[in-house]
Amino acid sequence: GTRASAPPRREGGARRARERRAKMSLSEEVRTRSSSVASTSDLEETPPKWERILYRRQPYPDNHTDDSFLERVVVNGRVIPRSLSAATSVARVVSAQLACAVLASVAVAHVHAGRVAPARVLAANVAST
Repeated sequence: GTRASAPPRREGGARRARERRAKMSLSEEVRTRSSSVASTSDLEETPPKWERILYRRQPYPDNHTDDSFLERVVVNGRVIPRSLSAATSVARVVSAQLACAVLASVAVAHVHAGRVAPARVLAANVAST
């Protein structure tokens, strides 16, 4: 059988690419030398205005933030102002409820362990009301 012959190898392709790059860099060098007489205001270009668009390349780093970055931030937007006396009265109620829950669980644990008779816990409850 006959084998399919491979396509002919192109030798010198890399050499031609190097020569093309050398010619391009030489032409760029000639252009820059001829325009080196340009004023300093031509050299100082201002970058375009930053936009909040991710899909467009911009001459800014990925983590760039401009002056308008914090303009739309609302600090403490949902906080309701409260007085100190209202806050302490609510805290007093919550701490009393927490203390009752702790005392009830301690009483159940002591009754379950047999350290206190259930009648005695009931008597203490009636005496406190």
